[in-house]
Amino acid sequence: MPTAQDLQGLGDGVGAELLEMALDPSLTHTQRARATVALGWFPTDASLATLGSLLAGSDDLLARKAAFALATGWADHAVPLLTTALASDSVQLRMATTRALGSLRSDSAKAALSHRLDAETNSAVQDLIRAQLTN
Repeated sequence: MPTAQDLQGLGDGVGAELLEMALDPSLTHTQRARATVALGWFPTDASLATLGSLLAGSDDLLARKAAFALATGWADHAVPLLTTALASDSVQLRMATTRALGSLRSDSAKAALSHRLDAETNSAVQDLIRAQLTN
């Protein structure tokens, strides 16, 4: 997978192209997922809106990738969106969101995780939240 520097080195228009790829149903799921992750390296209003929609959408893989992209590109500004995803019915999304929030290591991210720990019913997610809080 290309790095942020690789993609940014391609010049203007890369972020817009990644937006199109992330939403293009004619591409493979893997291609869309990779484009979604890469959007985190191009933090624009359009990327934020798209990632927020993907995070709240019905495609679990793209939602998980959107969680990581939001943490990468928007850091603490993404905490409210990520906090909402912690309440998802999907255990995998809750775990991905926990990792994304944990990667921020900020007070607001830790507060969101601490608050979720009290409500979390899945033991694997509980363990992951505890691990992220101790990092």
